[in-house]
Amino acid sequence: YIESSKTRLYHSGDGSATITAQSVLLYVFENILKLLHPFMPFVTEELWQALPYRKDALIVAPWPSTDLPKNLLSIKRFQNLQSLIRGIRNVRAEYSVEPAKRISASVVATVDVLEYISKEKQVLALLSKLDAQNINLTESLPGDANQCVHIVADEGLEAYLPLADMVDVSAEVERLSKRLSKLQTEYDTLLARLSSPSVRGIFLLLYVGKFSEEGSCILLVTRFICGAVCREGPGKHCSWSS
Repeated sequence: YIESSKTRLYHSGDGSATITAQSVLLYVFENILKLLHPFMPFVTEELWQALPYRKDALIVAPWPSTDLPKNLLSIKRFQNLQSLIRGIRNVRAEYSVEPAKRISASVVATVDVLEYISKEKQVLALLSKLDAQNINLTESLPGDANQCVHIVADEGLEAYLPLADMVDVSAEVERLSKRLSKLQTEYDTLLARLSSPSVRGIFLLLYVGKFSEEGSCILLVTRFICGAVCREGPGKHCSWSS
């Protein structure tokens, strides 16, 4: 919530929204200090006295209590937003996208979810490092879906990130091709060892586990290369498919 409040504090252009965010942050901070005071009396008292309009000591402040009803829909929608941001961040990390680089995205969801995401578009852009002008909110798949990384953030909420925005496809294929060659060499070596009559007992089990792991890696990398090559354009023949 603190991170998402930054858009209201610094970029909203709406004075009432800024005051609301400040009030909520202050309310939460005050009550956190009250809850921590029994365990950290000196630090919390010092922080309490630094707040504006404080006369009484924190130790005599009333214990936090509330009878406010939970807004379950708001909680669910904020969780949707968190899941979406987390998914985009994970993809950026996986593809080693530069932190400062802004990328485009298509968010696919139901009407009610899109309505909430639309209101929080600036938060999404800020925390996911997206280009706010190129966030497409839609109920249907984008036209370039087969050239995107697909994210399932939550039930009824997905995102598509153009691969071309994040990596140089040709360079990525070249890098993965080298990795595939290395994995294939290791795989062949393990296969030869498994064929040796000297491999027995526990050593056989260890080699079989390693053999299976290398085989899975080769399959995954090959599939990625095939997908990346095919994403370069309609009609491109994927030479890795065999």
